[in-house]
Amino acid sequence: MQKQMRASDVCKANGLSSMSELCDMTGQSYGTLRNWYLTKRDLFDVVLIGAVFIKKTHEAQAQVDDATQTIANLNWGLQQQVKSLNDAKAQS
Repeated sequence: MQKQMRASDVCKANGLSSMSELCDMTGQSYGTLRNWYLTKRDLFDVVLIGAVFIKKTHEAQAQVDDATQTIANLNWGLQQQVKSLNDAKAQS
């Protein structure tokens, strides 16, 4: 007989760090979420899916923001190099 996963195990298996993270994201207590897991599994699953989606969206946005900043920094550096080359060309 296979042991049923705990609510916290399901959270972790779906990309959250813990059940506490789900509590923080939803504003629901641990007890409420555990109760939903045991008696209203569809509701728990919808809440979990939403929380995972939000977390992954925020992580992806952070990666985009980092990449955008890196590109801006590289662009600035290239602009400075072009300016230096133009200044050197103008002086010769």
